[in-house]
Order: sequence, then C-alpha cells, then structure tokens
Amino acid sequence: MDLRTNLSILQSPQTPPSLAAAVAYLLFREMRLDPANPQWSGGDVLIYSARYGDTVRQAYRLAGCAESSVPPAGLNLWTGRSPSITRPRRIFALLEAADAGNFPKLVDAFQVDAAVLCPEPPLDSHRWRIESPGELTLEKLETVFCSSRRNEALLWIVAPLTGAALFEPARSGCVLPPIANRMAKLGTETAFDVLAQVNRLRAEGRDIISFGLGEPDFDTPSHIKDAAKKALDKNETHYAPSAGIPQIREAIARYVQRTRRIPVDPAEVVVTPGAKPIMFDVMMSLINPGDEVIYPNPGYPIYESVIDWIGGASVPLPLLEEREWGFAIDDLARLITAKTKMIVLNTPGNPTGTLLKPELLKEIADLAIDRNLWVIADEVYSQIVFDAEFHSIASYPGMKERVIIVDGFSKTYAMTGWRLGYGVMNKDLAVQAAKIETNIDSCTCTFSQIAGVHALEGPQHESFVMVEQFKERAKVLVDGLNQIDGVRCLPAQGAFYLFSNVTGACRRLGLRSANELQREMLHQAGVAVLPRTCFGRKNAGEDREYIRLSFATSMENIREGLRRMKQFIER
Repeated sequence: MDLRTNLSILQSPQTPPSLAAAVAYLLFREMRLDPANPQWSGGDVLIYSARYGDTVRQAYRLAGCAESSVPPAGLNLWTGRSPSITRPRRIFALLEAADAGNFPKLVDAFQVDAAVLCPEPPLDSHRWRIESPGELTLEKLETVFCSSRRNEALLWIVAPLTGAALFEPARSGCVLPPIANRMAKLGTETAFDVLAQVNRLRAEGRDIISFGLGEPDFDTPSHIKDAAKKALDKNETHYAPSAGIPQIREAIARYVQRTRRIPVDPAEVVVTPGAKPIMFDVMMSLINPGDEVIYPNPGYPIYESVIDWIGGASVPLPLLEEREWGFAIDDLARLITAKTKMIVLNTPGNPTGTLLKPELLKEIADLAIDRNLWVIADEVYSQIVFDAEFHSIASYPGMKERVIIVDGFSKTYAMTGWRLGYGVMNKDLAVQAAKIETNIDSCTCTFSQIAGVHALEGPQHESFVMVEQFKERAKVLVDGLNQIDGVRCLPAQGAFYLFSNVTGACRRLGLRSANELQREMLHQAGVAVLPRTCFGRKNAGEDREYIRLSFATSMENIREGLRRMKQFIER
C-alpha cells in the first residue's frame, strides 16, 4: 500500500491528524525499515512516547512487522544502551514534552543523525535546526525533511501532535492555548544544565569539582556592598530612568573613556539588568527579518539564540585552534553578503579565552566601514587579560558611531548576582535601546546602580588581585592539562576559560564525542566541564572534540581536578 493509503487507515476520530501524518510519513517514507527486525544494524530506529503507542503500533503492523518486533514505548531502553541495540543509521522520535529533555543524551550516545517531532522546542536548541510548520500534513513534512536532508543532521519539528494545544491539561482540567511558534527559535545557555547536574550530585553527597559555569569565585568588594547598603538606608529603592541614573551613566562614560581611549557622552550609555539585555535591545533595534548577523563559533550561545529568535539569519564565523582561536580577515570577508548587517565580536572570548590582535581588529574595522556594517563588541572580560593589552574595535578611526560596546560589572567586580550591565553606542541608537528597556524592564535596580558607581570610581585593588590570581591559576591548569595524554590546550590570554582539545582523550577512552567525555568524567571522576556543543553547532568540516574549563575556582580545586582528570583519562 502507498503512503496515502496507509495514512487513511491510521486516521480515526481518536487519532489527531498531525499524529497520523507524522507516523505515516516516518514509517512509510523516511525510515529504512526491516519488517522482521525494526532495530537491525544499519537501519532506522523510531523512539516514541507511550501516549503515541497505539498509533505507532498500528503503523508497524501495516508495515508487516510482527507485534513482538515493534520497539517498546519510552526512552528508558534506549538511554540505557541495551546490548541488543546496534548502531542505527538514523534515529527518529515522536516525543511528548516531558520526554524531550532526555533525548539529547541519546543523540550524544549514538552520534547519528536524528529527527524529532515534539510539541515543544528542545532545551539545547542551539544544536538543532528547528521548524514550526503548525498542523502537520504529508506535504509539510515532505518540505521540511527535504530541506533537512540538504542542510542539517539534527532536525527538531515543533508540532501539536495531540491536537491544537501544546500543553497537557492543567489540574483544573482546562486545555491551554499553544505557546507561540517563535519560542522554537529561542535557545538557552546550556552551561546551566551542567550546573543543575552538579548541584544534584552534590545534594546526593558526591564530591564534585566544577570547571563549568563562568562566574568569579570571589566576593563582591566590601566598598561596593557598603555603597548599596547606604543607598538602601537612604531609600534609593524607587523607579529610575530607563537608560540609567545620571550618576552611573556619567561614571560609565568616564570609565570607557579611560579604558578604551575614546570620548563618551553619558547620553551614549544605556544601563540594563546585566549585559545580555543590551544585545537583545540593540539587535531588536537594528535587525530586520532576514538580515544576516555574523557571530563567532565556538562562542557565547546567546548570540545565535537572539539572532534567530528575532528573525535574523545567524551566520557562524569559525574560530580555529590553529589560529589561536582567531580567524583570518578573508574568512570573515567571504561570509559577508548583500544581506549582512552586523558582526558580533567577543574579546577576550568565551569559551576560548583569546584576545583578538590589534592588527586583526584594524582589518575588521576597515571591512565594517567599507561594507557599512554594525559591530557589537562584547567586551565583558576586557579587564581580565594576562600579559597583553586589551584593544577595543571602537577605538579605531571611523568606528565609534557604528560599534556597540557591551560590558558589565559581573566579571571585573564579581557582581554576577547584582545584574548590572551597560551598552555604549551612538545617541540615536541609545534612545531606541532605552525605549525597549522601558517596555521590558522599566529600569535597572536603583541601589545596584549606585553600587556600580562606587565599583567604577572606588578602589580597584581587589579586582587587580583577582586578575593576578586568575593568571596564576590559568598557568597551572594549562600546564596540567598538557601533561594528560590525549589533551592539548593553548594558554589563556584573558577571561577565565580554557578551550581544550580532547580528541585524543576521547579516542583513548573509546568515546565518540566530548559530550560523552563530559558525562563520563562527571559521573565517574567527579569533575564537571562543558562540551563543545554548549557553544554552538560544530562548523562544517570540524572533526575535533573540545571541552571548556573555567578556572574561576580555587587553586586547590584546580590541582585536585587535574589529578582526577589525569587518572580518569590515562587509566
């Protein structure tokens, strides 16, 4: 029987049209299926949530499969890596939202192409090509899968498989309307997923050393905290201007003039609850649907997430180990098209800890002027540099008007929980960014802003000491990593991260990816790191495995973590 005939058999009042279309299309068009053994080596595997079981089993029977050979519902069998399961050609999945969070582990375990249909987007959305076609039909599925075969190995289709609603009935019994399609494009910062695993294991009594989340392990300097306390005593707890109180905008202007050697007017400063809102405000103000934005990869995952979410086209710029995690200007120039509107730079970089050299910044500046492009300069680690001088692209001739400096207090002053950041940009753009802040946040916490003034203009000694300690830790960690068989690591130039090549370590241990290494090292050695996929999809042709380690932890933890890693990898 043909595809449409099988679909007509699957359709019934009890089977939602999207589910029937999805099951029919997968089993009778996409999957390579052996009726005698649906899990045969070299074939395709279908994984499905129990709720979809009746429809899936009916389809397998239509395909001529014996009841005993139909794969069971749920993910438990697959995530457990049963010895009876051989390496499939591809994995397909029909999942409820409750099962979606476990699926990436299975993809990492098998390291094969995958296609998922689910009512909600994935948590690790930066890894997937995400489509939201709405109610599914055979025609829509054909279009999506044809495009996927040309472009992406990992496909996630957000669709209401059990009807119009994307949520389960609430406790009251009501059925809620679906979430907006745009949420399928919004990524996340998966470093927090690893943090959750670390916290869970620690709660179970495990001794875990974490090189994961990027946060200074120092306390906010006392004079900054004292300023906030005094501000509270003076009842500085009311609304403030959306762009920031005058005192902090003036202090930031003086600080940026001092550190970037450019003139800055307080009217060019917008203060926000953390630095992330500046990226969102500026992109919302400048990027139209379809405009291309070039961003570093591997890089901070929020760049790609925001670009895609607002309707822009994210264009990754590969950073290469052999170029000390930089790139050649010709590599950047080749990515620029008539649709390119913006370049995102990050120096010192997360996750690589690398400073962009002044010669390269000058070439980028010339290119941006020649092609009339905006530049977002993420410089939140600008004051955490080792044995080098920080240079801002905003300081090059002709660049100040087209550059948006993104900076904040979290890293330099150990103020992550204060949520205090800012952007410096031309006055006209600052008005637009402040308007978005009015709509979203109203304003940044007033007493946090007053504390920020004292951070910028008070004693800097504690920040200098912190940077010196980071420098010492970096050297110990780099030397230790390079003594582990199968690990290679370039020195850190800034920030508090190292991006280490663990390709040899993975091969030594028989692991297929850095994701597997991260998972095994966490559970077996008690050491937490972040795999390459936390920082964007792999670039075309990228065949190495990397992990990021933060040295924002004590020297004692660094030495013990190195000991555990070496013992685990060289066992």
